[in-house]
Amino acid sequence: MTAPAEIRLGMVGAGGRGHVLMEALARTPNVRLVGVGSRNPETSGRLAAGCQVFPDWRALLKPRFLDGLIIATPPATHCAIAREALAAGLPVLLESPLALDLAEAMAVKRLASESTLVMVDHSRLAHPACRFLKELVTGGAVGPVRAIRGYAGSGSPVDASAPLWTWGAREVALCIDLLNASEPEDLSARVVKHRRTPEGEGKTIELRFDFAKDADVRLRLSNILEQETDYFAVYFDRLTLVYDGLGTGTLSMHPPAPDFSVPTDNGQAVELPVEDPLVTMLRSFTLAITNRTDDGESLNLGVDVVALLARCQAALGEAPPEQSRP
Repeated sequence: MTAPAEIRLGMVGAGGRGHVLMEALARTPNVRLVGVGSRNPETSGRLAAGCQVFPDWRALLKPRFLDGLIIATPPATHCAIAREALAAGLPVLLESPLALDLAEAMAVKRLASESTLVMVDHSRLAHPACRFLKELVTGGAVGPVRAIRGYAGSGSPVDASAPLWTWGAREVALCIDLLNASEPEDLSARVVKHRRTPEGEGKTIELRFDFAKDADVRLRLSNILEQETDYFAVYFDRLTLVYDGLGTGTLSMHPPAPDFSVPTDNGQAVELPVEDPLVTMLRSFTLAITNRTDDGESLNLGVDVVALLARCQAALGEAPPEQSRP
């Protein structure tokens, strides 16, 4: 099965993530961005010639104009846009998290089963480092995963839900994928630091999951760090692997650590192929559109992530984030 000469895509949202996706689309073969839904007057200056800007994103939803739609708006608006796009018969790619509410996520899943393609952007899982980790776990040559430790966040306390739903969505998706388990037997969530700043509410939260496979998972997420951090360590019986997601992403190998502490040695770099995970994800979306096939794996993972984060939110004693109209 081969891709056609060109797939015409539209996008709703032209903020930070939307801009990153635009650049990735320019590197993706057989794809053309033909329309962007945005009320930002600066959007047109970022687009290639021939790409139109629609202040009202609903004007994009024309199957004769598009082959598929990317939704890169804030998560609270994802489902409302997806519902209208699916009603128009357009395949949809949503940024992660799929939603901020499990009922909304399940509603999108039901619509996908009844109508057309829905995929969720888990492009981090397409990174060569994360694929290497997955293959190592699946192969079993170094034993089962004993523990996972993740530290991620930035210093942008604008949105109080950001540590859990922004950074947590990425970390939780990788944990679920590596362990092939979405429902821990037990979990806990607590705020370990809280600070109000002129920019907004800042906090650091710690999540702990106990899975049936005896993997001890602890994630610390924050929006009040001095510098951006994206650290993910996987502990096996025979070695420890550390993924640093900053920049293009690196993977290093370290001796085993029975106490699951942060490695103090420099480690041995794992040689990885040079690939663009965003382009890999976009190509998967366009091929699914072309071949009219999709196993629903990314959507199922997206729903699992929302379900687990909702449980963490309840454990924190927080109300669900408010859904908003796009």
